[in-house]
Amino acid sequence: MLQVQHQMLCAESQRAYVAVLDGSHLSFSLYEVPRDEGYCHEIEARAAEWWQKYIVGDTQPDGAFTLDTAARITRQSGAATHIPSEIMEAYIVARESATAADRALDNAKATLLTALGQAEIGAGGGWKVSYRERSRSGVDTKRLLADNPELAERYATRTTFRVLDARPEGGRA
Repeated sequence: MLQVQHQMLCAESQRAYVAVLDGSHLSFSLYEVPRDEGYCHEIEARAAEWWQKYIVGDTQPDGAFTLDTAARITRQSGAATHIPSEIMEAYIVARESATAADRALDNAKATLLTALGQAEIGAGGGWKVSYRERSRSGVDTKRLLADNPELAERYATRTTFRVLDARPEGGRA
């Protein structure tokens, strides 16, 4: 509703139409949404407050970006900056906690699979668990390229990506 009211505010419209395509029932609906002046005034007030605080006041918003947003920031190759120690410490603690959680999960899976014994399905504590065989098809790319080396050059692609690597200065973790 916020987005629809904001669009009406920007377009100076008195109504908007929202189209809904429900693929599960193969149906299409069109809804008329009237402009709500109270909602629009609230949007304007909050937008003006935000503008004054963060743009005019040149203040960075509280909190961090989401991981997806932060990862998309354009980086300057080779550029370096100082990172406050509390940020580094929080990252290291979180990384160590995630590693410990992964180990605990692996141990819990091993215990659960052991409890299943030779069965594929088990139940207990209000939960049902299954460990069934699955299959999928794939292409043995190593063999394909060994048998047809010209395909490697013809179909090779290169992708670039970034990897976050944190280790003690002057050493290897």
